[in-house]
This record gives sequence, structure tokens and C-alpha cells, in this order.
Amino acid sequence: MNAVIKQSRRAGWLLLLLFPLISYAHVHTEKSQPAKDEVLTTAPKVVQLWFSGKVEAEWSKIEVKNAKGERVDDGAVSNVGSDANSLQTGLKPIGSGSYEIRWNVISHDGHRVKGSSSFSVK
Repeated sequence: MNAVIKQSRRAGWLLLLLFPLISYAHVHTEKSQPAKDEVLTTAPKVVQLWFSGKVEAEWSKIEVKNAKGERVDDGAVSNVGSDANSLQTGLKPIGSGSYEIRWNVISHDGHRVKGSSSFSVK
């Protein structure tokens, strides 16, 4: 019985030591263009997101909505060039106002990454 308890304690300590390594392994958003809360004088034609690891464009979604909640993105998501750590979506012609970006991205290891940001055009 003592051997079982010792083995359980060792397993517990091992999990505690590995947990920080596991949690840091997930992909996270590093930056966006437009940047979070950026105020632009010219409307962008695309929204781009960069992540800390590879993401799957075909399984990911980026939506951009105006203040009325209407989508202004073109619905297509692709990598920025050949950069597997990035995604982008085109925008319909937009005018001045506030816009919200929401993403639901699948990382290369299969984990889901969700987030949001906003920008405005003067």
C-alpha cells in the first residue's frame, strides 16, 4: 500500500511540474493589423492576425463587423503569404466607424484559439 501512495505522489509532482509546460504550448495571438484599438485615417482592405505557432486557415474563421453588427469581411480566410503562423481576411469597402474583429482559429496541434479586437476609421 505504501508503494502505491509513493507512486501516486510522484505522479502528482510530475503533473505539477509539467503543467506550466503544457499550458505554454498553446498558440496565442501575437499581433494584428489593424492593431487593437487603433484609429485609422484610411480604411484597411484586409485584417491580418499573427500567432505564436502554426494555424490552419481552412478550419479557421475571422469575422469583422461594423457597429450595427453587419459583417464587412469577405468570408475568406487564408495565410498571409506563405506564413503558416498568420491569417487574413479581406474587407468589403468600409467607411468611418467602429469595427470589431472576432476570430475562432484552429492551431496546428488542433487546439481552438478565440479572441477579439476592435479598430476604428475616422
